[in-house]
This record gives sequence, C-alpha cells and structure tokens, in this order.
Amino acid sequence: FDIFKSIRFISSSYSQQINDKLSGTLNIAKNFANDFYSEILRCGFNYQLIKNLNIGAGGIFLVQYSSKINSGGSFSLKLSY
Repeated sequence: FDIFKSIRFISSSYSQQINDKLSGTLNIAKNFANDFYSEILRCGFNYQLIKNLNIGAGGIFLVQYSSKINSGGSFSLKLSY
C-alpha cells in the first residue's frame, strides 16, 4: 500500500504578524499528482495603510520536475467596509 498514490498534494502555511501594520505569509505545497510542477512556493507581505485599506505584494515560484523554476508576482489593494 503506497499512501502517496491516494494523496494529491500536501500544503503547509506559515503566517507572522511582524508589527501592528505589517504581516507576512509563506505557503509551501508538494504536488504528487501533477506531472509538471512538483513544488509550489508562495510568499507575500501585507501592509495596512489606513484602518480599512491594505496593500500587498507577493511572489510565486513553481518548481518543475526537471528542476526548472518559473516565477511570478502579484500586487493587491484591499478595501474593507
């Protein structure tokens, strides 16, 4: 019985409040079912500009089984009401 045949992927997440306005996140996933990407690593930061307005930036790194790495980024603006 091979347990990894029934598991598609495993994910882990870490979040840290750096100070009262800045926080960071790190997500790591191991993909067992996809023949293209073996690991996915995401990281990001969020900063509270004012009470209901946050700005964020992050990056993603996709690791292929051939050890090639693809990357990208994101930028966000979040308004809460």
